[in-house]
Amino acid sequence: MKRNITVLDNGLRVCITKEACKKVGCAAAFRAGTVYERCGERGITHMAEHMMFRRLGGTPQRELYMQTRRMGTNMRGSTYRDMLYFGISACKGELDNQLKLIGSIFQTPQWMQSDFVQERKVVLKQISNRYYGQIERYIFENYMPENIGGYIMGGQSDVEALTLEQLMRFHREMISTENACAVIYGDLSKDDITNALRQLESIKPAEKEAKTWDDNAAVIFGGAEAGRKAGVQYCAGDGYAADLEILLGFDGACARSAELLSAALGMGDGAELAMQLRENDAITDDADSYVEKTGNFAYMSINAYVQNEYLSEALSRINGTLCDIRERLDRNTFQKHRDYLEAWTRLNCAGDPHQECLTAARNGFILQEGVFGIDELAGAYRDIRYEDFCAFTQKTIRGDNLQTVLSGAERTVCSKKVQRQVEALRRL
Repeated sequence: MKRNITVLDNGLRVCITKEACKKVGCAAAFRAGTVYERCGERGITHMAEHMMFRRLGGTPQRELYMQTRRMGTNMRGSTYRDMLYFGISACKGELDNQLKLIGSIFQTPQWMQSDFVQERKVVLKQISNRYYGQIERYIFENYMPENIGGYIMGGQSDVEALTLEQLMRFHREMISTENACAVIYGDLSKDDITNALRQLESIKPAEKEAKTWDDNAAVIFGGAEAGRKAGVQYCAGDGYAADLEILLGFDGACARSAELLSAALGMGDGAELAMQLRENDAITDDADSYVEKTGNFAYMSINAYVQNEYLSEALSRINGTLCDIRERLDRNTFQKHRDYLEAWTRLNCAGDPHQECLTAARNGFILQEGVFGIDELAGAYRDIRYEDFCAFTQKTIRGDNLQTVLSGAERTVCSKKVQRQVEALRRL
């Protein structure tokens, strides 16, 4: 693997990775998303993502799709809380065409009012069709800091109020070389790299109105403790079954240890919660965990969906599992989970141009973690020491750092049996 990381004269940050691969991946990522959106404009980043496919530079939607179909591929767009991402992978011979599409993102768009009106209808339908559970809504609206939380798609009223003028201003401010990184991954010759850098450097730098990388950095990397709460929250449910979610806050700098803890709890058949709740007790086969990280704000979620009659038992088992990991995790079990996470990452992600580009953009540039490839990410998991992981669990798995959110029938979530288990969690 050979990697070239540079900043071009136009301000664009570039990561080019030379690796044996049948496809070449190209991507552009921007510091954008909910964390940067103005009050009353929630969802504007997601709307801008859609508008790019409606008309990319001067290329209308149908022509854009014909271009990508001729390459046998599609262009991807994704909106995150802290990033707007566009990527495309294709055969090596299509590198020039891929880079032309990436370069078109930076061009002043020729969006028309009719494009905007039609695409806004599409987004509003997405919002109305997207089901958010009570717990999900609570996390977005209450657990996260105001500038990070909320819905990535935006709310109905905010999107309805958006104008084409606002979208054009968003493009001028956020879609600039000074606020972007470009990533190329694949089997690249020296000439390929030279030509790619030349094409990327030909992109015009931003107008004065544009935000810069440094302007945005303070937004995303501030307020590590903001929004964290401890305690319990009850939400109304459908009465048939109960959702539970346990939230643990942690320092964003400890993301790898948090990801390992999440994997140990809820990833794969041998995860601790899977073994306890599914294999041993047959309470549920719907138990999971995940890590959410935006800048320095980060949390881990443990979640399960159980029938009402098993809610207190599920809480008890989760409590016991957390306590065991914090107090009695042995080296062999630690190594088992660490080896799994490393191997899973390599097996499912390594050599995939899309995953490689996404990792470089988000972990290498947006989050500034210095991780620019899947091998580096897998290696970061390998480098977690047993002693450091134990210190992390001691610091993180605490009752005063834990919030339990329950959704279900009132008679269940407020029952004495459930209350006792919630109190036990708060005493961790």
